[in-house]
Amino acid sequence: MALQIPTVIIPAYNERAVIGQLLSSIYDGAKNNNYQVVVACNGCNDKTYEYVKEQFPFINCINIVEGSKTNAINQAEKIATGYPRLYIDADVIITSQDINKLILKANSVNSPILCAPRASINTTKSHFIVKAYYRTWQKTKFYINHGFGSGIYVLNQPAREMFDIFPNIIADDGYVREFLNSNEIVVVEDAKSTVQAPVKLIDLIKIKSRSKLGNYQLSGIKINRVNNDNEKVNKTFVNSVNIFNKSIYYLINFIAMVLAKRKIKNILTYQWDRDESSRGAR
Repeated sequence: MALQIPTVIIPAYNERAVIGQLLSSIYDGAKNNNYQVVVACNGCNDKTYEYVKEQFPFINCINIVEGSKTNAINQAEKIATGYPRLYIDADVIITSQDINKLILKANSVNSPILCAPRASINTTKSHFIVKAYYRTWQKTKFYINHGFGSGIYVLNQPAREMFDIFPNIIADDGYVREFLNSNEIVVVEDAKSTVQAPVKLIDLIKIKSRSKLGNYQLSGIKINRVNNDNEKVNKTFVNSVNIFNKSIYYLINFIAMVLAKRKIKNILTYQWDRDESSRGAR
């Protein structure tokens, strides 16, 4: 019988080069049964599964032939059934202490809640245009108010029970957020995740076009929920931005939008675009 303790789910597609940093950081919590960790390797051909099994024996690791993030999450949830549930990208870093802070916040209410840590974006090795983009991104409502970009989100039981399984989509976090009002989404400021920004401009464009594509895909999915959210959707920036940084931000997003619109026609055969440059920057 699965332990009824908080569940950490980490989908992993060829993450052998970086996943060890995350797992080392959260391993003590898994050994102490503060939470259960399931790494859902999917479509890997770089021995991610073998590495996790050998180096982190207190972590449950499953191997799935199909390369699909949402299917990997669904398979992991068959094993780890506790709450809250934390969904973590394999290439970010967070500590056991900060995971515990997220769990405490998610358990603090009986109504649906999504928690996210505050993202610390590492742009040390990034191209100056990439740095300008993220300086601007960190002043948007998406980053400040909604916790996007942290690579982690947490659902308490009432929030997770608002939907069945994850559908076959790109933007799993965007899908989840569609069920919640903005006042049900909380950024836990004293919990931090470290996210490596792309090094190269081309990789930034790749991940932003994937993000746009995921949003276009979501717009075609009917989600049954009661949402009384009155937050203004036309406000992009919470803080002021200089004209140079703002121009960079909008230009990158425009390019990403054009690429995403080209790809949406062939969404069924879409091959996941991801940033490889940041994985080599660790």
